[in-house]
Amino acid sequence: MSGYRHLITALKQLRKHAEVGGVTIGHVLDALQEASFCLVALFLALPFLQPLLPLGPFSTAGGFAFIVLGAQLLMGYPEPVLPKRIRGIRVAPKVLKLITVYTLKFLGWCRRYTRLRYLSWVSGRQGQVVTGGIMLAGGLIIIIPFFGIPLNDFFPALAIVSACLGELEQDGLMIFVAFVWLAVGVLYCAFLLITLALFGWEAFSYFF
Repeated sequence: MSGYRHLITALKQLRKHAEVGGVTIGHVLDALQEASFCLVALFLALPFLQPLLPLGPFSTAGGFAFIVLGAQLLMGYPEPVLPKRIRGIRVAPKVLKLITVYTLKFLGWCRRYTRLRYLSWVSGRQGQVVTGGIMLAGGLIIIIPFFGIPLNDFFPALAIVSACLGELEQDGLMIFVAFVWLAVGVLYCAFLLITLALFGWEAFSYFF
């Protein structure tokens, strides 16, 4: 996938565009290329990182979005495929500047703790497949309607965020971290399903 240096350069160029009138969503995706998959997924995952507040129907919508992004990565798309009407929406200059400035700061902060390592897991076609698979699997867990149950979206969201940071920062170790969080999410989901099958929804009132 796109290298870290290209990503930083593209974000700085978009920040300049924000100062002279803004651009369309399609232009943003074209500039970021494959990195746009991870940036879109990161923004979508943020609401799921608060573990105690259930998001209700938003979980289903978010899970579906992760599934679509992951499937497109697995199929080798160079950037997220969106309808022309959405690609043509113009991003307000203030919004674009805010997004680029804070994204650059966030990536700079993450760079303190990440390293260039295990590059085969975050580069080329293998990087696409691994990250796309984690997004898709995380989306499948999130889309399960455990409305009102804490933590059911938290672990797969952590997996998606870890995988995205691994791609953006070119740190393959984060992919292993993502697999750990994904495994925890699968086990937690299995626990909820087994509890529901054996005892019904009434059982959750004792725990949550």
